[in-house]
Amino acid sequence: MKKLTIILTSFVASTVWLAGQSQGGTISAGWDAVVDQLTLTDEGPYTRVQLEGAVATGQAPGFPSLPSRLVYLVIPPGAVVTGLQVTATETPVAEGIVVYPAQPDRTADEPPAGFIKPNGAVFETNTVFPAQSGSLVGTSRLGGYQLAVVHLNPVRYDAGRLELLLATSITATLSYEEGIVPSDTMVPMTDTARQRVLDLVSNPQDVDRFSPLYQRESVQRADTTNAPSTITAGDGTAIYLLITTNALAPAFQPLVDRRTLQGKTGQVVTIETIETAFTGVDLPDKIRNC
Repeated sequence: MKKLTIILTSFVASTVWLAGQSQGGTISAGWDAVVDQLTLTDEGPYTRVQLEGAVATGQAPGFPSLPSRLVYLVIPPGAVVTGLQVTATETPVAEGIVVYPAQPDRTADEPPAGFIKPNGAVFETNTVFPAQSGSLVGTSRLGGYQLAVVHLNPVRYDAGRLELLLATSITATLSYEEGIVPSDTMVPMTDTARQRVLDLVSNPQDVDRFSPLYQRESVQRADTTNAPSTITAGDGTAIYLLITTNALAPAFQPLVDRRTLQGKTGQVVTIETIETAFTGVDLPDKIRNC
């Protein structure tokens, strides 16, 4: 079995807000530079592709199973995303390979399904898959903040050349129009919600500028509305927290990413983070306050 490990610089976002007219603006975010590992492993006639910090999810069975990642950008309250442009600098990192085809999702107690062979609609063409380096998933809210969710494809496959392409840098430019925030969607902001958004988004320097209209300085009591619950997003999706340990967080991240691609935006939060970042008399109280 062949295993090829390539050390990369991974995505550290740098974002610039460019004010357009008073009715809109542009947010640009670039990802490059941290150490990620791209691992290629032979499995029969196919090659499995893994990228640290990304997961292979969302592909239809029979299509190339390639890692991707979701990134979040905070935008002004009430803003409407009007466009997304994603550009990438790509370089070939492997030749003469057939990427392992995606297989149907199944639960642990389901029997193995029959192997799905590569779909000729991709593998027998001269196309690059996925066709785009990134796309807009949608928008939602977390703690009163409005977020844009972007799906990035740092690894693509040129089926005609049998080449694997790696994006050494990706830039996403998001255009938006400012809108009016209805009073019934105004959500009081807490310090814990602000920190949660800071940890999640790729443009943390914009969090305070794009904060909700209301702010509370202190964390609420555990028996108030700041207790953990499903928050209804502006587009009808749900934002939720999946609480686990540092050791298990990588195992649950693919599940959260898959549900986000299905329109149910979530975030993994570790018990260790809750222990150190939130106040409370014990761990259950801290969880209620997170």
